[in-house]
Amino acid sequence: MNMQAKAEFYSEVLTIVVDGKEVKVKAQAVQRHPFKPKLSHIDFVRA
Repeated sequence: MNMQAKAEFYSEVLTIVVDGKEVKVKAQAVQRHPFKPKLSHIDFVRA
C-alpha cells in the first residue's frame, strides 16, 4: 500500500531538504495522475 493512500500521511510530520536545510512539513494536497498509479504533485505546509 502506498503511503499517501493512508489517512496518517496527511497528519504526519515529514522532513524534506530545501537548499541544504532540513524543513519539517506536512502534506496538504496530493494530485494523482488520471489513470496511472503515480503522483504528479504534492503541496506541503510547514509543520
